[in-house]
Amino acid sequence: MPRTKKKATKTRKTNSKKPRRRLAAVSMRDYKINPEHSVPRRAADYLNWLAERAPGRWVRYADLVKIVHVLKKKPVEDSRAVELFRNKMSRIKKILMEEYGRVPIRGGPLGVRASSDNDEVTGVELRNTVKRIGSSVRSMKKTRDLIDPRKLVRKENLDFYNRTGAAAKLLTAESMLKRLELPPKPEQD
Repeated sequence: MPRTKKKATKTRKTNSKKPRRRLAAVSMRDYKINPEHSVPRRAADYLNWLAERAPGRWVRYADLVKIVHVLKKKPVEDSRAVELFRNKMSRIKKILMEEYGRVPIRGGPLGVRASSDNDEVTGVELRNTVKRIGSSVRSMKKTRDLIDPRKLVRKENLDFYNRTGAAAKLLTAESMLKRLELPPKPEQD
């Protein structure tokens, strides 16, 4: 019995959640660098510029180094120049937050981009900040549990321990720790 080929039928899944955003065509050459600004300021300015024109567009760190240092050739991604630049991200973050009301979003191999809306700021920066606070509070509780105030010799240490006691009690209360628990991360597109 001869085999007959079955016509392949493609079933296409439709995602009714959110339509996929198309990224705007933006060229790095469209951006005009201000040579009077510091390197972190240039990077923050570029990330803001890119977020305004193409929200969600990632830029690799090597491309960002090329732009802010006005280089003719892009450095290799794992070069010393790119590594040094990554160490400036805390200053870039500070400028992005203070000047532009954005936060950097790091995407591992994708690179970095600036947040484009309040949902991203909440989902990334606020989530990370609350996570750090929760860790710090749990760490403070463990440290306080190690201390026997009756054995404190130095008066300033005993005063500090007693002065921070009320705050520690409030922060380490079960209801407060429950508030600092993070909700599950939303599914990514």
